[in-house]
Amino acid sequence: MPEQDIVHRGPPDFPDLSGLTFLVVDDHADSLDVAVQLLQACGATVATATSGAAALERLDRQIPDVVVTDLRMPVMDGVELLQRIRARPHTSKVPVIALSAFHEKYMNGVGAFDRFFQKPLNIDTLGDAVLKLTAGR
Repeated sequence: MPEQDIVHRGPPDFPDLSGLTFLVVDDHADSLDVAVQLLQACGATVATATSGAAALERLDRQIPDVVVTDLRMPVMDGVELLQRIRARPHTSKVPVIALSAFHEKYMNGVGAFDRFFQKPLNIDTLGDAVLKLTAGR
């Protein structure tokens, strides 16, 4: 999915995420599109990946300020992606947020994420968490 440009920012009460870069990882196109549009409406720069493997490839090329990943994905789920991100010296400190319709299978791995939010995405809650996680960078 190519990056999209949104010319106008969202409503004035959207969090200001200008200057921050995100990598959003989700295997469902609709969920990915919603997250991208909301983050871009907040002024963020957004790259996307539709799998854990594609996310790791992107992280080899560019380190974002924050990774937002779905938990339930084929081949490499969000918990395994987090483990691989943490195992790499150049990405180990990048905040990783899980954004998913909660599934019992992942309950043990959720605590390792910097934050966990249930879908549907609440941009205010996500924005507040991101601003706290990236403060002082």
